[in-house]
Amino acid sequence: MGVKIKEKTLLKIALICALVGIAVIYFISINIEVEEKNIEDINLESLDEIIKLTGQINNLAETENAYFIEMQQPAKTTIVVFKDNKQNLTIAKGDFVEIIGQIQDYEGKPEVVAQRVRVVK
Repeated sequence: MGVKIKEKTLLKIALICALVGIAVIYFISINIEVEEKNIEDINLESLDEIIKLTGQINNLAETENAYFIEMQQPAKTTIVVFKDNKQNLTIAKGDFVEIIGQIQDYEGKPEVVAQRVRVVK
């Protein structure tokens, strides 16, 4: 009394569903925008939010586990880039960069942990 489906028909249905799913994910992903913020708008109320910052690098320091980028828009902040992200940073003091990262709490203060850093000028 069960429904019998031929193997070829089942394969076609699975392929169509996979292609439709990939297309839906693609169209959703191109419409996702990361909110660009100013440094002075970053606060503890925005914890875990993914943001985009653009500005000039004033200073760059490297430790064993991370890079610390001091960025200035008009206000200044320090952004952390952990080396476990497998990023090879090719940036220098004076570069204008775009940083996408997550706001986290560090010792009671908001801190941006970078997920992506790229030079824009």
